[in-house]
Amino acid sequence: MFERTLVCSALLLACHAESPAVSPGVPPKAASPESASAVEPGARLPESVRPLGYGLELTIAPEAPDFKGHVHIELEVTSPVESILLFARALVVERASVTLPGAGGSRLAVARPLDENGLTAFDLAEPIGPGGASLDIDYSGKLDEHLRGLYGTRTGGAAYAFTQFEPIYARQAFPCFDEPRFKTPFDITLTIPAGLTAISNTAVRTQTQLPGGQTRIAFGRTEKLPTYLVAVAVGPLDVVDAPPIPPNEARATALPLRGVAARGRGPELGFVLAETPRLLSSLERYFGVAYPYEKLDLIAVPDFASGAMENAGAITFRDTLLLMKEGAPEWQRRQSTSVNAHELAHQWFGNLVTMPWWDDIWLNEGFATWLASRVVDEVHPEYHQGYTRVAQLERAFDVDSKASARQVRQPIRSDHDIRNAFDAITYTKGGALLAMFERYLGPEVFRAGLRRYLERHRFGSGTSQDLLAALEESSGKPVAKAFSSFLDQPGVPSVAAELRCASGSPPRVHLSQHRYVPLGSSASRDGLWQVPVCLEYPAPGAAAGTRPTEQCTLLDAPEAELTLNASECPRWVLPNAHAAGYYRWALGAAEQAALLEQGYAALEPAERLSLLSSSEAAARAGAGSLEQLLGVVRKLGREPERELVQAALGVLSDLRESLLSESELPGYRRLVQELVAARQKQLGLFPSAREDGENRLLRPALVAALAFEARDPSLRRDLDRLGRAHLGMLADERLARLPSELIEAALGVAVQEGGLPVIERAVLALGASSDGIERGRLLGALGWNQNPELSPEVLELALSDQLRTNERLSPIFGQLRQSETRRAAAAWVERHFDALIARTGSEIGAQLTQVAGAFCDRESAEHAREFFTPRVEALTGGPRLLRLNLESTELCAAFADAHRASARAYFGSPSGS
Repeated sequence: MFERTLVCSALLLACHAESPAVSPGVPPKAASPESASAVEPGARLPESVRPLGYGLELTIAPEAPDFKGHVHIELEVTSPVESILLFARALVVERASVTLPGAGGSRLAVARPLDENGLTAFDLAEPIGPGGASLDIDYSGKLDEHLRGLYGTRTGGAAYAFTQFEPIYARQAFPCFDEPRFKTPFDITLTIPAGLTAISNTAVRTQTQLPGGQTRIAFGRTEKLPTYLVAVAVGPLDVVDAPPIPPNEARATALPLRGVAARGRGPELGFVLAETPRLLSSLERYFGVAYPYEKLDLIAVPDFASGAMENAGAITFRDTLLLMKEGAPEWQRRQSTSVNAHELAHQWFGNLVTMPWWDDIWLNEGFATWLASRVVDEVHPEYHQGYTRVAQLERAFDVDSKASARQVRQPIRSDHDIRNAFDAITYTKGGALLAMFERYLGPEVFRAGLRRYLERHRFGSGTSQDLLAALEESSGKPVAKAFSSFLDQPGVPSVAAELRCASGSPPRVHLSQHRYVPLGSSASRDGLWQVPVCLEYPAPGAAAGTRPTEQCTLLDAPEAELTLNASECPRWVLPNAHAAGYYRWALGAAEQAALLEQGYAALEPAERLSLLSSSEAAARAGAGSLEQLLGVVRKLGREPERELVQAALGVLSDLRESLLSESELPGYRRLVQELVAARQKQLGLFPSAREDGENRLLRPALVAALAFEARDPSLRRDLDRLGRAHLGMLADERLARLPSELIEAALGVAVQEGGLPVIERAVLALGASSDGIERGRLLGALGWNQNPELSPEVLELALSDQLRTNERLSPIFGQLRQSETRRAAAAWVERHFDALIARTGSEIGAQLTQVAGAFCDRESAEHAREFFTPRVEALTGGPRLLRLNLESTELCAAFADAHRASARAYFGSPSGS
């Protein structure tokens, strides 16, 4: 699954409530014969009964609020049992029976709910087993309103039903053994209103017209799947057949490929259907293993909680990732390609081989993150995925630097833990660790280990230990212990490097490590990792443009010395070659100055991003000055590469938020103007016909910085006029030439300059549009409102019927981002909290704890703590999210205490620097 809590565009500089039940990761004690009384409610299911296969029949009419179902489950019973335990949440069981083979006959089973999470005992009058059996259940349920399980949604005047079963929501659609270790085949049959279309994991086997205007559709048997990968979509869907993907060395037959969208949107699927064959073929070449399923459907879902979901053979996506109109923004195309590659990678890691329990979800998501970057880089080298990978590391570093950080392989003791596992630690840190150890072992050795792992566990389950064992066998290196040092403890290592050169001795670098801890943190600096450290340094007498020497070691102790392969002391040293390591790094003052003055020109763009990241980290830990950080920001802000410029501008925006008062803003704005004005003028607002994608992305970054950060009056006048023209409030012939990437900026300035009339016009436009991209632009622009008196006009949208469920938090987060409206937004959330949870559900609603992380003072943190603490237990994943967000505010306050005086001196000077 590709997680996306907020919808972000290239414009941004930084880019009824249910009570969860406990699900300890400890198997229950067995009784003989086993009964439900032997199992604690909420525990993992016992091993005494296992599913061997499902026959699932669903009757779904998307216009109706409820559905009916029948499930037939073939069972293996390994020891006598009086009850069969499985999950059936928010379902009404009408009849259940167990059938034994031969003359054993059928007997009734009585459903007895054990907890609010759906754990249900089907009690038998007498024990069964050991041996085979089958369980048949007739039941009914309601289409979910919060984008979980089997849920309903409307768009374009029509009703649809879709599924989202990961992680534990299949149990809301059918009674099942809803844990990832249980992989079985499924036979799925849907009865739907005539004239509608149904999609599932496999191709249609038979289709029969029934009396009463219904159609019965039977799909082919699936490969072995966990319940969370089963998928269904029903509605007046457009289905677009693409040319089958041709056979290749890994796959002997052509693969059927289709795109699926809401009625009338099929023509917008052309881009993704053209991109997919290249991405899939790249993955097949890498693995040497054919795509594991019989067909591939890409489904655009109009209201979807996450970015996408890797259901086997029927991948679902937020519709904005698949539907492209002419002139679609460059960021949308790239995001579509990246997320598509991520979901396709899951077809091997996660689907073909599945983790047995949620503590190893990083095997799915970390691998998909890492592989997507690799695949996109191969298919689209012009996207510079290597730079993007390093820039995105900052999110993982930020979360992992907190005292409340969790480890990658976090023990799962509750449903909160399951939901929390889908975060930057799993996705970004997990992917970064794979990249680091791939470089340490070598790409071919690493790939051989992955192939060995897939071959051993094909259509089964595999753990972290299984993977690390395969890597050790392929490499002959004791990699398991080193890798586990990152998987099984939280935190980011900080590696310090000190160059030591003595006459008559070869140069050496003294290395030391500890846990990185920012100012204000309660975390301990203790921690020991086995860190693959690769250094770079110039060879003696090397000509300009020559790549530096690279030398690696495994730092497995608190301190170590590395003797360099050099005849004389190098002028500089970089402790993270190619920015490939998952660690912060630090140099002494002299070494840092030498790197900036003599080594900077030799650094790759990714290494310069790493330099900025570590410079900011030093300032936030109190080990570096604000002036040193701003010196690096100035260097990167003048670089030609877009990612470097955006990273520098993002740091500046963060500094403004946390350190500057009104009196320093003129100096701050002069610095932003100095960095971007000339280049923005060169690019202009209107692109040339042959402009490349990097410039199409750089332009909105520069325009946003100049319009919103530097407040350039001339540019704001132009954007204000173009934004009003887009809303039909006036005519401007230039609108026809405005690139789609700049529409949100134009609308945002128009909202700030035009106030209530523009806001009202944007809200009307929102109500008239069913296009996700346009709706995102309008919601993003409304979030730029900076007038607290007008905040209610924006915030009330969160409770309006105009918004989809996945859009409801957008106006709130937009107003939280503006310092002028932040307190008004926080107060509004408190007043309307219960209504918001009723609209969003407990899982999406948990993101409201971001209010606690929106400030930079301890008083606000304490107020947020008092408000949210009594409420978060009812929010899925809420307790940990609250701790993370409160800690963000507390760390920001400590950073501000340390550097506010320096910021005032730097930006308050007459020159603004």
